[in-house]
Amino acid sequence: MLFRSVPDKTLAAKSAIIYKELSEKYDLVLEESIIMNLLINPEYKYDDHHFNKKGYRLLAESIYKILQDNGAL
Repeated sequence: MLFRSVPDKTLAAKSAIIYKELSEKYDLVLEESIIMNLLINPEYKYDDHHFNKKGYRLLAESIYKILQDNGAL
């Protein structure tokens, strides 16, 4: 199972610690960086909160690679 974190609403804008704790507790694959990497780059966003076509493509490719690397596909 893939567990994808979303940024915590702080100035540091890092993943909320709960995602790491839950992934360790339930032995889940955790992806912590792709959302932040997309959110900080205006090239991948339609507006302040939503990805554009390029952003969603990179998100999907990232998830696909993680699933492949972990034997889910």
